[in-house]
Amino acid sequence: MKPIVKKKLAIFAPQGFLDGVNAGKIIEPLDIEYLKTTNCQVVMVSLKKIIFFNKRGISTVLEALQLINKHIGAIVGFCDYDFKKYKMILDMYSDNVPFSMFDSEVIAQLFASTSKSSNKHKILVYSDTKEQKDKIAIELYELGYKPTTAKDKNELDEIRDEFEYVVEHSIIGVVDRIIRIYIKDNVVVYTLKDFLDSSLSENFDMLHHENALKIGFTYFLFDCQDVSSTNIHAINFIAKLSTAAAEYGATIAVSGLTEKSVTTHFKNDLEDAGVLICDTMDDFFSYDDIFGDDGGGAISGLKPRHVTKKLIEVLPIVLETVTKTIDSMSQDNLKRLGTAVKELDCDDDDTKVCVAIAFYGQIEGIITLVFDEDIARKACTVLLEGDTSKEHLLNSSCELINIIGGKLMQQLQRKDIHIDITMPRIYNTTQELKKHKKGTKGVQVDFQMNGKSALLFLTK
Repeated sequence: MKPIVKKKLAIFAPQGFLDGVNAGKIIEPLDIEYLKTTNCQVVMVSLKKIIFFNKRGISTVLEALQLINKHIGAIVGFCDYDFKKYKMILDMYSDNVPFSMFDSEVIAQLFASTSKSSNKHKILVYSDTKEQKDKIAIELYELGYKPTTAKDKNELDEIRDEFEYVVEHSIIGVVDRIIRIYIKDNVVVYTLKDFLDSSLSENFDMLHHENALKIGFTYFLFDCQDVSSTNIHAINFIAKLSTAAAEYGATIAVSGLTEKSVTTHFKNDLEDAGVLICDTMDDFFSYDDIFGDDGGGAISGLKPRHVTKKLIEVLPIVLETVTKTIDSMSQDNLKRLGTAVKELDCDDDDTKVCVAIAFYGQIEGIITLVFDEDIARKACTVLLEGDTSKEHLLNSSCELINIIGGKLMQQLQRKDIHIDITMPRIYNTTQELKKHKKGTKGVQVDFQMNGKSALLFLTK
């Protein structure tokens, strides 16, 4: 089925049933070859004329869409659906949808536009989750729009008639992880559920974990509150993680295990391997020796890892991604002052905002950003939504560098370089950051914005 291409948007428009029988006929190899010759930024499958679909059909189409994404780096997914279809897909993927969704072709076209006159459009963005709302808003900012975000459903209903476009019931796709991962107080939390067996090690993203260690995370908590039972394979895997983490000065902790979910013998095995056992997650986060003045992310004893030739080669792409994102979000310009290969050089200033993210795959590196607080607030305006607290600024800065990491993944993919990214890391002070980077040489790029300073530090 040849797609209909409008500007930089390609749409496949199947009809009838979308199931395992006919889904493979919607996007065929010749269609993918054709799309390679276009400059499409968005490739969607329309559900407008679909009267029935199931997860097998969606998954079959998704395999082809992911091939398209791999070859041309386009946003891929589904469009033209009503709320019932939207909710069905969310339920299929437990709200962790690994592709993009736009409720109409008109909304999809917004994300395929690169016209600088696009900021004339009045666009309102709303999502039930702040993460999605921020991702959509930042993507639109990157494309030259100036979207407004609705704080809640009531505000959405009150002001929606004032806007030309309302982006609602839409999603920017996320990586599908079987084990949910998030950051709390600079602790990496893995949420586990049901029966823990050998599948834990099979589904665990070891590269992500190892790079979280490299970036300086030193506490990793397995939340087992919803675990029904465990066997020796899962216990041995967590014990091995603890042994390996000790080389970095890091700690593995487990919370939420009960007498029903784990035997006393297994619990003793974990403790013997150096795993910290807590009754609840709240107990873990109440430990003063972990969460003292420095917060949860103590500094690991990692050996210096210097910048490499491969990193120097991708530096222009990293710089372009960082500056374009910050410029578009702040509606201002970062002025580059200088570039040098050296150890991290920045003033000791408790008001600076310091965040980092690591990437890994065909190339490995760590991007660290140090902002004057005024620059951080300006770049995170759309994410702050009026909340001026320092804590919210730090969280928003993490979201900003996470978006930058996602953009870098897209840009490198177009060069046939495939990477993944870790969770972002906050440093509470520049002193803490400098201690972590001590002895490590990287590429430091200094910037200014309206007399305020910022820097990027890229190292392995």
